[in-house]
Amino acid sequence: MIFNQAHTVGLPDGDPGLPLVNWSRQAGDLRIAHMLGLHAFQIFPLFGYILSRWKGDRPVSQQMAYLFGFVLTYTSVTVLTFWQAMSGRPLMAL
Repeated sequence: MIFNQAHTVGLPDGDPGLPLVNWSRQAGDLRIAHMLGLHAFQIFPLFGYILSRWKGDRPVSQQMAYLFGFVLTYTSVTVLTFWQAMSGRPLMAL
């Protein structure tokens, strides 16, 4: 966003956006990947905590494998939303 001096890729900032979040419906929007990346700091520990409390009879190695799978999936989604935004494509066009 700093490099582009805008959060929208492909059009100037200020076009109509999705309800509630105002993400662009016509061009790529870097705020989506930015939000996912920042909230990972909250979601990863929360998922690990819930996993440790839910059915605690699982071995730690299995819980770590589940956590690793979740982190890998979440990171992949974040990277894909960044790639989509940099390609100038909206998350969803309404």
